[in-house]
Amino acid sequence: MRRRPATARARRRLAAVLRGLLRFPAAGEGPLGRGMAAVIASTALGIALLLTPAARAAPTALDRWSMHAAISLEVAINRVALGRASHVDERVCRWLEAGDDPTLTFEDTWPLLSGSLNERLRLGLPTGPLLELPAATAGSLERHAAGLVPYAHNESAITWLVELLLRARPGSTLQDALAGLHALRLGWLWLFALALARGGASPLLVLASLFAATRLLAESIAEPSLVALYAGLLPALLATAGGASLLIGARAWRRGPVGAAWAVACGVWATFVINLRTSYAPIVLALLAWVLVSAALDLRAWTGGASRRRRLAAAVAWGLGVALGGLALDRVAFRPAREVRSELNAHHHVVAHPLVLSLALPPNDLARSEGIAWDDFRGIVIARREDPAARYLRPGYEAALFSYYRRLWRERTWDMVRTYAAKLGTAGAATRAHCRGAFRDLSVGSFFVRTGTLPVLWVRHGLLFALLAAVVIAAAWSSARAGLLPRGGSELLGALGLTAALCYLEAALIVSTHSVAYHGFLAFFLVFVGLVVLTGSLDRLRLGCQRAAVVTPPAPPPARP
Repeated sequence: MRRRPATARARRRLAAVLRGLLRFPAAGEGPLGRGMAAVIASTALGIALLLTPAARAAPTALDRWSMHAAISLEVAINRVALGRASHVDERVCRWLEAGDDPTLTFEDTWPLLSGSLNERLRLGLPTGPLLELPAATAGSLERHAAGLVPYAHNESAITWLVELLLRARPGSTLQDALAGLHALRLGWLWLFALALARGGASPLLVLASLFAATRLLAESIAEPSLVALYAGLLPALLATAGGASLLIGARAWRRGPVGAAWAVACGVWATFVINLRTSYAPIVLALLAWVLVSAALDLRAWTGGASRRRRLAAAVAWGLGVALGGLALDRVAFRPAREVRSELNAHHHVVAHPLVLSLALPPNDLARSEGIAWDDFRGIVIARREDPAARYLRPGYEAALFSYYRRLWRERTWDMVRTYAAKLGTAGAATRAHCRGAFRDLSVGSFFVRTGTLPVLWVRHGLLFALLAAVVIAAAWSSARAGLLPRGGSELLGALGLTAALCYLEAALIVSTHSVAYHGFLAFFLVFVGLVVLTGSLDRLRLGCQRAAVVTPPAPPPARP
């Protein structure tokens, strides 16, 4: 007899836990408290990392293909140790200049870096503190300094982060730098989880989303050549979308000096992500514009005692704060490097080079007949068709490639149309196929990646992916008007949909076939939308069962006259 009440209590507690995990907010319900949202985000991230060891462990080394990552580290070391804003070993420039020789392959150029700091960083030769490596490699710091030349670098955000680490902890090693970058990635995932929890996602959706995100992160860091920059692209985009929704949901611009501080932080983050990857500038600027428009509309409609002068002051303070934050970070971290004059490479990622070479993806008749391949060293061959004097990544190189690209549109118009039709159809759809086929291990993260793609199996063409992004944006707009989600929830959906649409456009123009390095966000977006559908369906099923279980008392019989 005593066991039955105990069993009933256990069942009630289990049912309460399940309700709490599945529960989405009711219409008109306010956002989850900051403290509880932080607890949910921290718990979900902790569980996801506990069950995804490959994402928990920070990378400890680069590899021979990590030339650009090693350059980022080298530039930071030279800036801290010698005060040279953007300088590298002259052998790095000779390595890039080898692109002028169309007979060489990428691997053929590696001996040009022999004995350099770049080679030591890539190959994991006996290392110590990063600031001691120049003297250890060249024999003395003076000899190392004598071999430095100006260099136009375009992964400036990574360089700045490593520079901050070296100034704060001069004894930091390569492993410390990689661990610090990895800790930032995990912090960005936590920020996204916080935005999910604040925006009304059920705890189950937060947990499932983090399982998927950490599994996709683990896929990136499994390739050592991706660990410095590319492994951080997915977390950075998630943090950008999540941060935008948190700012809009909290109406940060109403908070006086605190709101102005958030505006400065917003400008700093936007500038940082743009310098992390140049092609993300349209995404960042679109989300930033959305935040600023939301601020303007909210301040215009602000009631509750706020005078017109106060609302105008808040709007001006917020706009100035964003601008000042971005300009301040640029002046401190990135402008000194841009002021270094070098004809080799560029301080932003080149445009015509990937635009032309990507015509080979997916394989097509145009690329085969023109001899185009997704190979950096094929660029000089194509550029010299327009300008025989062109040199690899030197002034005139991009102009020659743009001229060739325009000529293709003039002379082979229909071939270009067919090529881009294939690219538009491949982008996004190839990512869905990858998510269905690549994650076959028995980890929890792989299970959620595969499960999340079930409701989006119909995305078998790139334009259907674009349609899905548009549907998410429309759903965000309609839910915001109807008040179906707490403040910030609709904004987060809209931010994710907008980011996915712009990432799809970038993929269709450049790397349309799936790439672990570039398309992490496309993969996450597909999985996330599927998880929203599945967890939302479970919650609706729970509500239906709950209503059916309610016994309506019979109406009393009518009174007799």
